[in-house]
Amino acid sequence: MKEKVRIALCGFVLAVLCLSANGQSQRPLIGISCNWSEEVVSVSHTYIQAVEQAGGLPVPIPFSNDTTVLQAQIDRVDALVMIGGEDFDPWLYGEEPHPMLGTVHMERDRYDLYLIRCALRKGIPLLGICRGLQGLNVVEGGSLYQDLPSTYPNPCIRHRQGAERQFGSHTVRIAPDSRLHAIVGLDSLRVNSFHHQAVRQAAPGYRIVASSPDGVIEALEKEGKHWIIGVQWHPEALNLSGDEPSHRLFQELIRQASRSQAR
Repeated sequence: MKEKVRIALCGFVLAVLCLSANGQSQRPLIGISCNWSEEVVSVSHTYIQAVEQAGGLPVPIPFSNDTTVLQAQIDRVDALVMIGGEDFDPWLYGEEPHPMLGTVHMERDRYDLYLIRCALRKGIPLLGICRGLQGLNVVEGGSLYQDLPSTYPNPCIRHRQGAERQFGSHTVRIAPDSRLHAIVGLDSLRVNSFHHQAVRQAAPGYRIVASSPDGVIEALEKEGKHWIIGVQWHPEALNLSGDEPSHRLFQELIRQASRSQAR
């Protein structure tokens, strides 16, 4: 229970949304996607903590097969965080399954991709983390490497670290004229890494703004006025160790959400 916030009912979420609707909360509401199984909907406490510490009010969005419920929740939040998780079904980007494809949950794919589409239509800030970055890329017409070790054309560094989640294991270079660079204020970061898939072809309208030493895409930004950033690492976990660039990323998400809230 220390590591997971388990949600049996939607009561807490509805109460928070009603509180905001009554004008009693000045903190922007930050929707957070969830992991789920047949019995439990959950989100790691690290996401909750990172949003809280940055000044936002975290609102986990439980899984539902009812798209009107999901749409209603997105309509009420001021920004969205898409969290990490399993592999996406490669059928979504026009490929057959590779032998090294991991576990796929098609219902979660539908849930994740629907949340992203709702957020894009609404025009709210969106931060995609790990699977969240990959889902954003798939929704917008990009593709993925199904398994880096066996399909990436160049030798890879280790992208599934053995170190604890709150510590970085490899570097990424940040494009100097990117939003991400303006937020973290650094040319390179030491990031954590827990993936075997990655962006292959960036979706139209997205710019590659960070890469690891082997050339693997580590971050994308949507071009234009909308604040959409996806990162392949886990800043919410790095935030646990007091990593300032990770904290600044969530602070900027909250700042952008506050602007969205004011409109």
